[in-house]
Amino acid sequence: MKIYFDNCCIQRPFDDKSQIRNRIEAEAVISIIELIEENKIELVTSSIVEMESNKTPDPESVKFGSKILSLSTKKINLSDKIIKRAKEFEKMSVKAIDALHLAIGDIEKIDYVCTTDDRFIKQSVKIKNLKTRIVSPIKFIEEYEK
Repeated sequence: MKIYFDNCCIQRPFDDKSQIRNRIEAEAVISIIELIEENKIELVTSSIVEMESNKTPDPESVKFGSKILSLSTKKINLSDKIIKRAKEFEKMSVKAIDALHLAIGDIEKIDYVCTTDDRFIKQSVKIKNLKTRIVSPIKFIEEYEK
């Protein structure tokens, strides 16, 4: 099983834990990372996630992101095919950066693209015939444990 994290998912453990949702999602992200470390699931990443992670203003967040990305078994670089597919998703109201993540997941047939961005999830579920599922970390854990 392959999973892909967008940057907001990777960075969730650094968000305000006084918000219950953030705290629960942070625990879910940490649990998914443990599954990756135990080789129970495979992390796939991309040059886009790496670029986003490196732009994070907090040095500890950048360090954490780098550690997580180092667990990946495959790094996807942008291609004309990915960019073309992303433009199709943008026409369906998916934000540009999210469209790239979605195109990578779809073209590379990654089982799950994991995000904490509700808008990204909402826009993605409207798209038919995707070869990937866009889920929150909590939803991923629920499905993994079935």
